[in-house]
Amino acid sequence: MSKISKKKRAVGLVIDASIARSAGDAAATHPRASACRDALLAVRANAIDVVLSEAVFLEWRKHQSRFARKWLVDMHARRRVVRVVTVEELQLRKETSKLDSPKARAAVEKDWHLIETALLSDKRIISGDDAMLEYLSHLCPVVVALNDIHWVNPTSELCLAWIVGGLPTTPAFTLSAQAL
Repeated sequence: MSKISKKKRAVGLVIDASIARSAGDAAATHPRASACRDALLAVRANAIDVVLSEAVFLEWRKHQSRFARKWLVDMHARRRVVRVVTVEELQLRKETSKLDSPKARAAVEKDWHLIETALLSDKRIISGDDAMLEYLSHLCPVVVALNDIHWVNPTSELCLAWIVGGLPTTPAFTLSAQAL
């Protein structure tokens, strides 16, 4: 009698276009370029799926570096790209009005698609946008849906270990924990 094994579904990760823009090739020496490249390589090496909505994909196409473009093509070839169809979360989007600064409101509204995409997957995001992290963390007390989203900057010394570990639930990386 043969045993039927189900393939374990990989964890999905939303990768902000800020990573695609900054990722440099092997010759890149700038710390941000190498951190973004290393994060993308770790995602590929550890069989993690990249989750793309149409809005995330279009932003990637607009801003991606040559390295990121080749990486994404390779991820498609490996069947490690998960496309999701997002629906605008109008109630959540209304909550941006609770931010004090017009600059913060505009930034969150511009990148809200990252949150909508993460909510449809495993609630994991890597992004180099620390200002967005700060704005979203301020919304956590009033937008409960944000609390469990993990947001990690690839320049963080813990990012690669988190990716290599399979993106485990790490309370310190949640938006609510980073609001403190």
